[in-house]
Amino acid sequence: MDERRQQPRYRCKLRTGVLFPDGHTELLWAEDISRHGLSIHADKIQRVGTRLRVLLFMFSHRHGKEVQAEVITRIASCVLDTTTQDFRLGLAVEEFIGEAESLFLAQISHLAAPLQAEAEVQYAAPRMQPKVSSFPLHRRIKLALANGSKLIGWTEDVTPNSMRIALSQKLDNHSIHGLNIPVVLAGEAEIFSVQAKARVDGVVFRPMGAFATHFSVFDYQADGLTLLRKELRERFPEIAQETTVLNDPAAPAQEEDTEALPSLDDLGLY
Repeated sequence: MDERRQQPRYRCKLRTGVLFPDGHTELLWAEDISRHGLSIHADKIQRVGTRLRVLLFMFSHRHGKEVQAEVITRIASCVLDTTTQDFRLGLAVEEFIGEAESLFLAQISHLAAPLQAEAEVQYAAPRMQPKVSSFPLHRRIKLALANGSKLIGWTEDVTPNSMRIALSQKLDNHSIHGLNIPVVLAGEAEIFSVQAKARVDGVVFRPMGAFATHFSVFDYQADGLTLLRKELRERFPEIAQETTVLNDPAAPAQEEDTEALPSLDDLGLY
């Protein structure tokens, strides 16, 4: 077995700029990283063996600012991810440009530190499990912004009336936007597209280059709320038992005029 594939992988949310062979570039998300590779998500299928130039945006604690690590990679795998409705590309790093290798190692050390600390605590003594009130659903999600543009993000914690979503740009507090949430149910061949509206309650910039955005979610279309609640109960039965009531989301107390919000259909998000 290739020694590189034995390297541990660490989950992350890193913005990446990818240069494709035809000359076009895309801003994508890396979901895990190892010493000799990374995994990113793309909208279109890509041929295995294709070489890509990738620019990773990461925070350097040594430099005290965001830095860019440039690498030459080869597509080692391309798999359809039915959960996120896109393609997961496994990239093997063939060449580090400049100090990219040291930046990779520093990023991995930063990601591994809390995992090592948690393992040591678990070994030393059993922990009391905190009561979980949100669901760790990691899902690619589409937003129709109030200014008429669109944006892709990743959900991290989800409840029927709130979500934390990692975004590549900062949104204004209290601004209201449209959401397109893919829902995957057991035994169903199709993926349901749930539409709702969401208000920004707060934004936190993360050193890994993403904006953790907290939303209040309301005004579900059709039976979208029922579908989302069903998936959460199916996917997280233990949490669902602890969460005795999945409250119906309420509209913001001082809701803005959302009738003028561009529809998701008009923006071509489907």
